[in-house]
Formats: sequence, structure tokens, C-alpha cells
Amino acid sequence: MVVVVAVRLRGPSSRDFPVPRDTSQIMKNMNSAFLERTKDFDCSWTRGTYMTGHMAHYEASKNATLLAYAEAWGDHYDWKTCKHDTNANDEAAVQSYVEIARITNNASRIVPSREIMQEQIAKNDTTSWWWIDATFMALPAFARMANYTGDEKFFDQGRMLFEQTAYGKFALWNADDNLFWRDDTYVTKKW
Repeated sequence: MVVVVAVRLRGPSSRDFPVPRDTSQIMKNMNSAFLERTKDFDCSWTRGTYMTGHMAHYEASKNATLLAYAEAWGDHYDWKTCKHDTNANDEAAVQSYVEIARITNNASRIVPSREIMQEQIAKNDTTSWWWIDATFMALPAFARMANYTGDEKFFDQGRMLFEQTAYGKFALWNADDNLFWRDDTYVTKKW
């Protein structure tokens, strides 16, 4: 005998959320408003973060205008990280560069970023991710680069940097609260 128990949790019901058709229109409206207000390209962590959502919007809608914008953005920066270094904030852009290369079947677009990331691997850098945000900025870039190229070194570097951030040199994982500290300035604070 199977017993099914339904429990209504507090919070909005499914009736309170937009239907998929409306969600698509909301995404379009929000993205259009952002693009109208931000005419200049930049490649900072904020734009890199935005572009991950922009590319997800493209994947959901297949709107060619969104892909064209993403391609123009990558072309503007020659498909390089913002400051042409291995800072995790700058590597946020690489997440989208790899997606654009995959979608357009144009591997040449990832060459500059791939070279920069390979420099980081060659340096055996274990200290560049000293704040937890780095795991959002750069870890997906390493994973996507590994998936796209088939080069396991990108997985290995991402894993090593995550482990240093969470458990090693920076030890930002707080097992007592099951949360990450933002950076080591928070570790000794009492809440």
C-alpha cells in the first residue's frame, strides 16, 4: 500500500508564478531594458555575470539578436579576459565565450582565453581564489573550457582552486553553519 501525503508549504503557490509564456516575455523585456540602458561594452565581472544570464536567455529563446550581441561583445574584447590576466573576476567572461564558441562552432574564439587559463595552470597558482565569489566567476569557466576542449587540466585546476578556497589555504567553508564565508575577513567574526 502506498500512502501519499501532500503538504502545502508556506510561500507562493504555483498560481503566483508566471506561466512559461509570460516568463519568456518578462525575460525579453528585462534584457531589452538592460541593453537599451547600457550601450557601452565592458568586460568586468558584472558584465561577465550578466552575459551568463544573457546566454541562458539566448538558449531559451534562440533569438538571433541576443547571439549577435554576444558575438559583438566577444569580438570587441578579442575573446580575451578583461585585463588579460588570471583574475577570477575577469574569467567570468570566459563562461560566455565558450558558450558562444560552442553555439557558433567557432573554436578560434576561445584561443585567447584558453591561453590565459593555461598560463594560470602552468603557474600552479593556488592562491588566486581568496573570496567565494571566485567560484561563481571562474569555476564554470574552467568546467566549460574542459568540456569544450576535452582537456582535463582545466577540470583539475578548477577543482584544485575550489579546494584551496573551501578547505585549504583560505578555508572559507564553515561546516558548523553549512555556509561559505565571503572571504577570510569573516571567518573570525561572531554572528
